[in-house]
This record gives sequence, structure tokens and C-alpha cells, in this order.
Amino acid sequence: MAKKKSDKTNRNNSKQSSTNTTSSVRSFFNSETIHFSIGLIFLILAVYLLLVFTSFFFTGAADQSIVENVTGEIVETATEVQNYGALGGAHVSHFFINNCFGIASYFIIIFLAVAGLKLMGAYKFRLWKWFLYCAVMLIWFSVALDFFLAKPMENSFFYPGGVRTCPGIFRRG
Repeated sequence: MAKKKSDKTNRNNSKQSSTNTTSSVRSFFNSETIHFSIGLIFLILAVYLLLVFTSFFFTGAADQSIVENVTGEIVETATEVQNYGALGGAHVSHFFINNCFGIASYFIIIFLAVAGLKLMGAYKFRLWKWFLYCAVMLIWFSVALDFFLAKPMENSFFYPGGVRTCPGIFRRG
């Protein structure tokens, strides 16, 4: 009989230790300091993306050959990149603007800024509402810009709606 009681005590102790670990991790991520730090990181990322995306429209033509033809000579190409975010910024802006969503990629920046401000406690936003609005606008603007501006800007260094928006639907030939 005594043995059964010790088995029950060991099970209860293991449940309590796992509960303590879970609650300590949960309390760590619920602290105001962590929320503020993550919000600040989101805000800095949003400012960086804003700088890089805007720089892409002025320096993207010069950086296009470097970004598309990746070779082993990264040190030499990094000095030739004119984007304000250097080589990483040229790659990020080329990926989001040319390969993904086009000009509509700015909605990612808006959402990151709103999420950062909410986490920092500066403003009270409904994050799900902002996420849904930004996601719908991101997709809608990307498809619309691709539909209306694909033909007039086919010889440009950037694609207003992105390349991979709806492959095969709007582009013929």
C-alpha cells in the first residue's frame, strides 16, 4: 500500500514540475518588457523595409544584374550595390517587389508597424482586423496592378504586381 502512495506522489511531482515550467515560459512571454522589445524590433524592421523598398525604385535598375546573377564574389558585388540597405537590402527588395507582391508589399510594412506599436503599448489596435485588411489589400493590389500594368511596364526593371502573383492567368506568351 505504501508503494502505491509513493507512485502517486511521483506522478504529482512530475505534473507540477511540467506545469511550473510551462507557467514560467508563459509568464516570460507575457511580460511587458518582452512585448516592448519585440514591438521595437518590429518597428525597426518596418523602418528598414520602408527604406529598402523606397530605395529599390531609385536604384533597382543598377542593382538588378547583381541581384539576379548571384556568384561567389560577394565582396566585390557588395561594394557595387547602390541600394541603401546594401546587398541584403537589394535582395530583400528584389524578392518582395519583383518576385512576390510588387508595390503592394508596402502593406507588409504597415502591418509590421501596427503590430510593433500594439506590442509596445503605444496604441490600442485590433491586430486581427489590421492583419485581415492588410492581407486582403496586399493580394488585391498585387493582382490588380499585375492585371492593369503588366503590359505597359513589361520592359521595366520592376514588376508593379510582382512576377509570381498569378502565373499563367494574366500573362500570355
